[in-house]
Amino acid sequence: MTTLFDALAAYRICAKAEGKSPKTIKWVTSSVIYFSNFLGDNPDIEAITANDLRRFTIGLQDTHKFSHHPFNKPQQAKLSPQSINTYCRAIGAFFGYLHCEGLIESNPMEKVKMPRVPQKIVPAFSEREIEKLLAQPDKRRDRGFRDYALLITFIDTGARLSELAGLKESDVDLEAGYLRVTGRGSKERYIPFGQKVAKALLKYRLKHRPQPLATDRFWLTVDGRPLDPGRIEKIVGEYCKKAGRKRGKTIEETTQWVVTVSADDEEAFRRVIRALVKKYRAPRTTYATLGSDERAGSNPASFPAAIGERARLPS
Repeated sequence: MTTLFDALAAYRICAKAEGKSPKTIKWVTSSVIYFSNFLGDNPDIEAITANDLRRFTIGLQDTHKFSHHPFNKPQQAKLSPQSINTYCRAIGAFFGYLHCEGLIESNPMEKVKMPRVPQKIVPAFSEREIEKLLAQPDKRRDRGFRDYALLITFIDTGARLSELAGLKESDVDLEAGYLRVTGRGSKERYIPFGQKVAKALLKYRLKHRPQPLATDRFWLTVDGRPLDPGRIEKIVGEYCKKAGRKRGKTIEETTQWVVTVSADDEEAFRRVIRALVKKYRAPRTTYATLGSDERAGSNPASFPAAIGERARLPS
């Protein structure tokens, strides 16, 4: 093994054998390929130094969004600190993995400090903003009611985008009042929901959910196919715009964080939940299973008694 691509091929084989998630493998692979393109000519793995990653980081800071995207047009805005940090962490993880497996003698990235990411306070919804957002879908139509059920489930549970998108019909227990979701690292956990969500999910299942087409997913398109995460995120963004909020304002920014904070920033996820609990005076134990897999309930019977007292969602 002499080249970066040889090392990448070895990483993919080992990662798949160890059961790493396809998203993790894709994240590392795409970042390393981007790094290789920056270095040029598929360099020898032993010739790569820490300064190469530092030069790559500086180059990313001057790169415009979607500069190398195959479909989207480049934008005037430059890459965010979060995106740059993500690239560097993936490359660092790649070299750390090679070193641990004995595929390289030393890890050149070991002493490289990752770029800092600014800490931003995520604002919570106001009651009026929630009312306005939930009033946008046309609940008389199948698609509109599905979207309403999605929105109210996001707000009430704080579930991650990938978790809700991956829900199967058997994962929704309306009688017990919980969702069984699969999160990071293929770890299962239970998330409770309140009566308003239970009512919305029941009505969606019985009246507005189409006949599935060879799938057991819970959320479906109007023609019965699985609703993918990208489409769900787009649905939420569209309703935020209809509610009269532009990018960067409270309702859209908060909704995007509740939807997409997922794998990248666990602390931000916790801040959102704490803000919602404080804003709507819901018992703190209501969200005891949210915020980290360590605290997540592994058994619905372990949920607190206050579980039925949800945040005060409008009718």
